Amino acid sequence: MGLLFGEAVIHIFIISIVQCTVSLSAQCVQQNDSLSMVMNRGVVPEGAVNGLFSVSQWKSIFFSKGNLQFQASTGVWRFADHQYDIMRNRNWMFSSNNSNLIDLFACGTGDNPIQFSNYREFVDWGNNRVINGGSRRRLWRTLSWDEWRYVFHERSTVSGKRFAKAEVCGVKGVALFPDDWKIDIFRFNHVNNPLSSFHENVIPEPQWLVLEQSGVVFLPCAGYRGGNSYCGFGSFGGYWSSFRYISKHAYALCFNNSNLDIKMSRYLGLSVRLVYAKDYVL
Repeated sequence: MGLLFGEAVIHIFIISIVQCTVSLSAQCVQQNDSLSMVMNRGVVPEGAVNGLFSVSQWKSIFFSKGNLQFQASTGVWRFADHQYDIMRNRNWMFSSNNSNLIDLFACGTGDNPIQFSNYREFVDWGNNRVINGGSRRRLWRTLSWDEWRYVFHERSTVSGKRFAKAEVCGVKGVALFPDDWKIDIFRFNHVNNPLSSFHENVIPEPQWLVLEQSGVVFLPCAGYRGGNSYCGFGSFGGYWSSFRYISKHAYALCFNNSNLDIKMSRYLGLSVRLVYAKDYVL
């Protein structure tokens, strides 16, 4: 199936996975288990969520604490203050003197984040200094397509739960559970199910703070940018991988109410969620 945006065709592939439905209503429990899990994970890098996620049979990673942001007027890279923060329609402002933060980027534009055409090489955004992520070059990197697939579809977790669609602090997206997640920390509905609704798990801020402390990652539906147009806020989330498919396309993890996994035009602006560059051997 293909969706047409201007001259760019987006091909959608639905990957069948085992659906696991939890009939229990979402509810939060005591924080004791989450605190003990944090202590077992060792030192958490600056700017990272404190949950470990395996990305292959041999290594695991920490996700950054929010989507990547850039301010053109100062050349500053930073992570969002909250995992559910998105810049929305500020992303259509493309100029070197723009003082607004943007968080949607064309594929591989780590060396020129306001560019969205006529580029050839993939340059990882993690090559840059992130001011609230250690402030050194190459501390972070972009997941490969195989690693994104592993996180969502293949990794083993203590609970058997890997992800669930949710609405966190009023923002729709996908919650990812760390490998050592325990189901009694929070009861999610329709886990590991790409066809479920975002409204299946509505999480207010007090409950979200407990979940985040236990290592849960949230990928918000930040929409996408096509040229100077901004679309899909609240209904579409797209996150680049480091894998280039063909000259005009690259693989990205994307989701809405009906699917997961999409091959995208390289010139569309999508979100970037970096991971700590030092992989942890399992």
